[in-house]
Amino acid sequence: MEIETYIVKNTFNKNGLDQIEKFGRDYFIPVILSETLDILLDVVKKNNPQNILEIGTAIGYSGSAMLLNSNAHLDTIEYNQNNFDIAKENFEKLDLSNRVTQYFGDAYKVLQELCSKNKKYDIIFVDGPKGQYIKYYPFIKNLSHSGTIIVCDDVLYYGHVINDDFIKHKHRTIVVNLRKFLHTITNDSDVDTKIYNNGNGMSITRIK
Repeated sequence: MEIETYIVKNTFNKNGLDQIEKFGRDYFIPVILSETLDILLDVVKKNNPQNILEIGTAIGYSGSAMLLNSNAHLDTIEYNQNNFDIAKENFEKLDLSNRVTQYFGDAYKVLQELCSKNKKYDIIFVDGPKGQYIKYYPFIKNLSHSGTIIVCDDVLYYGHVINDDFIKHKHRTIVVNLRKFLHTITNDSDVDTKIYNNGNGMSITRIK
């Protein structure tokens, strides 16, 4: 599996996001790293999506950033009620609520619901539970069309996925499932995938 470094040369609109990021860091709520956010926004800017799906809203940091750098509508999924409510407030503060549909619940079930509605997305950003990426993948493909770009964060999981070092029991299932996921998306003839080592690793997959 070839791993590259993603070089970002553009600058992006992050106005109004600093307080959301600070809140996340202060209260230990996972928000996307700056260097991987730059990759995500680079993909958004280059592809001008109309419809974006995000798995893992958290407090709305990455979702807001994508909306501030596009004219897209965002469907975003979150299973933590407190984060869901905070994200709603943040979307409102940034005057983005009219471009967001929030879904509360387990992503696996919400993805099934979206598939039943024949939804299709131009960009799908996956940043939910890492051990579930492989489980989500068939639904994600179903929600895609030719040209859809799937961006998945933290796929190298602090380097454990590509290293042979000892993996603590609490991380083992996540690492094993991420390895299965990367094997799947790099060997799927329906897609083209590149893996990048920026941050904790990011994969970018384009549906053929």
